[in-house]
Amino acid sequence: MDVLIQYISLDRSRKMTLTSTPKIAFYDTNFPRSLMHHYGKLTKTAVKDRARFKKDINPITIVVPHILNYTMGQQSNNGRKPFVITRPKEIPQNNNLTESAIMTVLLIQAHALNGIDGSQEVKEAHLAAAAKHLAVLIYRDINPA
Repeated sequence: MDVLIQYISLDRSRKMTLTSTPKIAFYDTNFPRSLMHHYGKLTKTAVKDRARFKKDINPITIVVPHILNYTMGQQSNNGRKPFVITRPKEIPQNNNLTESAIMTVLLIQAHALNGIDGSQEVKEAHLAAAAKHLAVLIYRDINPA
């Protein structure tokens, strides 16, 4: 894991120029102003009464559809697709901390290429070969010939 983090920091420092600085951008929207306007209502939700909570959360439920309409170009409700959150059971878990970084990289690569089905194909038996392959890639990137 330390080698992977070191590689990422080296790669990032190489890509930065002398004039580039990390930037934080604030985009002009009405949502932050509206959120600050309703801050008092949102922080007074200590009472767990459902009616009170519904009253306090109502400003957000009014604002979010407007944000969706603005970003999606006034599509109808039928044009929007809700996010689906699932937890597939066949994705391998790795409890060994020394191999967890390699397993993470393999899962990210497999998911990027083939989605959830690709992530299910990653096995612990592939870790040794994948570690060697990643080490070679990192070495080639650090020491260009």
